Amino acid sequence: MCGSGMKALMMAHDQLLAGNGGVVVAGGMESMSNAPYLMPKARGGLRLGHGEIKDHMFLDGLEDAYQKGTLMGVFAEQCAEKYGFSRQDQDEFAIASLTRAQQAIKGGQFKDEIAAVTVPAAAATRWWTPTSSR
Repeated sequence: MCGSGMKALMMAHDQLLAGNGGVVVAGGMESMSNAPYLMPKARGGLRLGHGEIKDHMFLDGLEDAYQKGTLMGVFAEQCAEKYGFSRQDQDEFAIASLTRAQQAIKGGQFKDEIAAVTVPAAAATRWWTPTSSR
């Protein structure tokens, strides 16, 4: 879940405070659309009776501890409504942010921070950089 990115940032912060680095880069990613359904006790065999399937998203911190059944997305919608963030506002902010990032990459501002990586393909090896075509 996205907590791994937060933990990476916390660890980077601690390294800076401890004097173990002058510059630290940290981040994370998640793919909740790929979160599995879980079957408790299935590994050892379900035996007699019906098995149970649980949605991983409810078990990995996305459900409110005080309002059972209420997921994080509900609170995001409530926040947007409370502060007047429309979907269009959010989309425009995201597009502007992406555009600035692409311009910075194209302008070479990150040339010392972004390195090409080798991505293994089925029959060949490809190189990927932020400016390569996909």
